[in-house]
Amino acid sequence: MHGLLNSRLFLWILLYIALGVETYRYVVEISFYGEYLHWTAVQSARLIIFTLGITPLRLFLPKPNWVRWLVRRRRDIGVAAFVYGFAHTIAYIAYKREFALILEESGSVELWSGWVAMFMLLLLAVTSNDYSVRRLGIQWNKVHTLIYIAAPLVFLHWILTAFDPISGYIHLVVLAILLLLRLAPFNRQK
Repeated sequence: MHGLLNSRLFLWILLYIALGVETYRYVVEISFYGEYLHWTAVQSARLIIFTLGITPLRLFLPKPNWVRWLVRRRRDIGVAAFVYGFAHTIAYIAYKREFALILEESGSVELWSGWVAMFMLLLLAVTSNDYSVRRLGIQWNKVHTLIYIAAPLVFLHWILTAFDPISGYIHLVVLAILLLLRLAPFNRQK
């Protein structure tokens, strides 16, 4: 059982089973476009928050094995944030169908913020592997600081496109607290 819990495959199943179920429900029309779009966006945003929360957690609780396990799996969780966001984007493109319409809508702040965030998350996901870490060396850390731009853009997109932005604001406050904890002076000293 211990080996199973440490398996990346097991983690991937946990991370993606809900997406598989919800995508199936959307494809067979049990759930509707707006529901699927909202659900995938919220899950992506929450996974971003969770991923960014791992470093402050490690600073406050450096010894527990489960925290060290999360640190080792942080990239997998970050990639899952991208995958949920990608599902969100694919659903939007499939629904709109016309490239001209997508291009026209992307000029608004609420949508260009989502597009820019998605491209940044794509770059982060593509480089979230051991090969990229070795190949990029110290540049890898610089590339991954893009999350500090992408994450606020995700929440700007959420808040500006939501029928009720209150939940987006609450998540944004949590994100701001986590970013402050990650960038706090005591973090640099450790």
